[in-house]
Amino acid sequence: MSHDLPYHYTPVCDVEGCDHPARYKVACRWGDGTQNELKNYGVYCAEHAPGELEAARDRQRRIHLGRQEELGPVQLFELVEGRRDAELIPVG
Repeated sequence: MSHDLPYHYTPVCDVEGCDHPARYKVACRWGDGTQNELKNYGVYCAEHAPGELEAARDRQRRIHLGRQEELGPVQLFELVEGRRDAELIPVG
């Protein structure tokens, strides 16, 4: 018997010791002229997301890009069931 159930995955906050469901992805748009994707800094619960967003912004300032690489601003993207990274909309 075949079950065609949709894939379901509920990530947990990346902060060590936190077992709350992740609600946000901290990420930025990255591209190199041929590819575009989200550069992922982690997934976090509502409590940890603001602090991790600021930490990711600090880390981004130290990144050395290649010749064709571009980074957008680090933002919060709300994790929405069934949406892929390319479909996520920034919320902060």
